[in-house]
Amino acid sequence: MEYAWENPTKLYVGLESMTKLFDTIEEKKVLLLFGGGSIRRNGAWEDVHALAEERGIEIVQKGNVRANPIYSFVKEATEIVLESGAEAILAVGGGSVLDTAKAIVVDVQLSREGVEGKDVWDCYLGELPVPGASEHTMPIYACDYMTATGSGMNTNSVLQRKIEGSSDEKKCFLGNASLYPKALAINPKYMTTLSPYHVASIAFDGFTHISEYLLLQMQNKDKAIPRAGRFYLTSLQKSLFDSLDRLVNPEGLSEEEVLSTYASLGWAATQALNFSVYPGDGAVQSWIVHMIGHCMSGIHNEERGFMTHAQSLIIVFRAAVHLFRNIYGDEGFVEWGKLLFGDYIKTVDEFLEAFYAKVKTTPMKTRISEYFDGETPENYIKTVLDKYYDYFPGNFGTDVEHPTRAEMETALSMCL
Repeated sequence: MEYAWENPTKLYVGLESMTKLFDTIEEKKVLLLFGGGSIRRNGAWEDVHALAEERGIEIVQKGNVRANPIYSFVKEATEIVLESGAEAILAVGGGSVLDTAKAIVVDVQLSREGVEGKDVWDCYLGELPVPGASEHTMPIYACDYMTATGSGMNTNSVLQRKIEGSSDEKKCFLGNASLYPKALAINPKYMTTLSPYHVASIAFDGFTHISEYLLLQMQNKDKAIPRAGRFYLTSLQKSLFDSLDRLVNPEGLSEEEVLSTYASLGWAATQALNFSVYPGDGAVQSWIVHMIGHCMSGIHNEERGFMTHAQSLIIVFRAAVHLFRNIYGDEGFVEWGKLLFGDYIKTVDEFLEAFYAKVKTTPMKTRISEYFDGETPENYIKTVLDKYYDYFPGNFGTDVEHPTRAEMETALSMCL
């Protein structure tokens, strides 16, 4: 197996991380991109403006990035950048803010390079190549206190767009090396105001993304990452769960211990998809169920109650385990369960029971029916799979034989 890794994003973790982040910013006009009200509640707003004023940096701002970011918002932000002359983006918040920042960078670059008749959505659809780095590429700086999937240290972005004549939204993704943020700050102080739901989202989003690598690596011994690598991945997952347990029940923890736990949670979650855990060339991968989660998020928009990416992946985790245990058997999953939960795990069912018992200590949902007062719509699975086969045709996202539609239906029925 051959393996090379390089990540150009500089990571700062700690109470001084925002200051250190600003020390890396060379531009003098910056678009501040943020979500809802958390930036004001946790002190990041005041810190950003004070640090910018000290350094003579002009702040242009655009807020209210929603969960599962949407195309129309990106277009509005692009216009702000083009009209204001902003030279860089400072993304403060979580994964959705980072997704949006990367989309804006691509859209602005296409506009400045005079690409006619096409825009960023064509890149998400795969109908237009993502432009590589050029003089028109805006740098991204990030303060990520909803770290989730390592968005602050990777090249990936997802975006949704309303489907004409439907209440549904289409969710697509892109990635390009030009979209690595230049620097990332993880400040545990900003994480202390997160709700239990958001803390759980960080832990389980990180867990399930790491699981995408492990689902097949535990089975394909001939093409797997080395055993030491599997221990590293499960150690990251254990770290996420340990931090979650401490923050769900923080009684008895000192302020310093709470801050240290948030820092550990943020650091571990950032490793989930910054490619440091990538299993290397030739290792078998499958992202089928991951993409089904994206399709589910597109159905659960404002009209049906948002389903975050972390939430969708929790629900479909049992489907993923079912699909791949049918291919490779139970041995690897039992080994994985022992590493995570202890030697008492003897079967795959005990592994899943332990996982969902952990989920139930948090506000996260475990089944699709919980979004519909216990009654899942009759055609729900058909709708999800229709979207999946439309969005991701062929053998997309997997190095193994694609399960049949009937097998997918059976697996998803276990998630109702």
